[in-house]
Amino acid sequence: MRKAGIEALSAYPVEQEESDLVYFTKDELESRVEALLGMMQVRGITHAVVYGDREHFANIEYLTGFDPRFEESLLLIETSGRLTLLLGNECYGYSQLSPLSINRVLFQDFSLQGQPREKSQSLCDILAECGIGDGATVGLIGIKYYGHPQTSDIPSYIVDEVRRLVGYQNAFNFTDALTHLSYGLRLRIRTPEEIAYYENAANRTSLAVHNIISGLRPGISELEASRNARYDASPINMFPIVNFGETNVKLGLRSPGQRELSEGDPVTVCYAIRGSLVARSGLAVYGPQSLRGPWQNAVEDFYFPYFGAIAGWYEALEIGAVAGSIYSGVMDILGDRERFGLYLNPGHNIATDEWVNSPFFAGSEHEIVSGHYLQCDIIAARSNPFMQAIVEDGVIIADEALRDALRRRHPAVARRIERRKTFMRETLGINISDCVLPLSNIPALYHPYMLDNSVILTLRG
Repeated sequence: MRKAGIEALSAYPVEQEESDLVYFTKDELESRVEALLGMMQVRGITHAVVYGDREHFANIEYLTGFDPRFEESLLLIETSGRLTLLLGNECYGYSQLSPLSINRVLFQDFSLQGQPREKSQSLCDILAECGIGDGATVGLIGIKYYGHPQTSDIPSYIVDEVRRLVGYQNAFNFTDALTHLSYGLRLRIRTPEEIAYYENAANRTSLAVHNIISGLRPGISELEASRNARYDASPINMFPIVNFGETNVKLGLRSPGQRELSEGDPVTVCYAIRGSLVARSGLAVYGPQSLRGPWQNAVEDFYFPYFGAIAGWYEALEIGAVAGSIYSGVMDILGDRERFGLYLNPGHNIATDEWVNSPFFAGSEHEIVSGHYLQCDIIAARSNPFMQAIVEDGVIIADEALRDALRRRHPAVARRIERRKTFMRETLGINISDCVLPLSNIPALYHPYMLDNSVILTLRG
């Protein structure tokens, strides 16, 4: 196994080139609905009922381009291809965002408490008008699929009404159609426009994280540091994190506050918008002279092997690679729970929602395929003394045909991705496959001393 080392970085060309915003066309969205209709036909489903709310927006957005805001919403898909969208007061007008032909129905029980409710039909009547009744078979698409097909996380008042109309056995969980590891529609990118969409998000999230880390200094508060990100107003899929000190960093998901940075503090920085998340966690020190006592050998004993595992994860990515083998490669290095504290999967699928599913687990036989959008997400956290390492960025796996389509239709995106590949190979020493498309502007870039951006971890030999 090659060993990690420390090198001075004279200049890293962090991308400042503005990405083009990509909006999915009517044809693109219709193709997704058609694919789902095909799965419905195979499963003998006459109606798909897709639930969404402010947090769990991704399934409805994937199919329509509309994302629920403030309120819940329900998308009904009939085998004829007819789409009906149930909306509350405030989402009703916003739903015009979708370019699809949709029957929009005001269902005011989705509205916030205290708002008008006198114009709605009953849920029963709306469902019946869409043909949900005797002889119908309903696929329920919620947030997750479960071992038992009758289990659904769609709110019970909706599921109960559906089952009252069609019978208990004729309404079952169909979420796997969108998020299953082997065949879920949302787990496969098929067009260069999707790559460009996610690259735009990663471009901005990674630059924000880079800006925060570049501005770290003793005495700066978490909130002050967060302002250095120069965030934009894009919708998020996770709350921003800027945490200093063991107590705050251990909380994991805490929002920034007034805590000021002291030399020697653990630090976590994370920013996410829909389509990308980038995170780093390490120590706020200037160099080895700042590491004393139980932290004296932290870089060699903790961060070096961690970076070796990150590099191994990237290098193992290949079309046809088995996810269980990638998992084992990481655990061969970081499997000591007391020393590294891994407890989540070393990587997962990502989309507009931050974690869709994960093929990386012990014994997994799932293969890496062209179109996978994967997050390198390996969180190592040691308790005594406390240390934490996170190097989190996203990559898309693309075969030659998809890469060629990207070069033709989005050449600027393809050029940025090639520059990132070159950096990973020639500067970091991480020999990624041609099929691996790094989207982050700081791909696998890690500063062992987070107060000195001129020093990075690389691989030797």
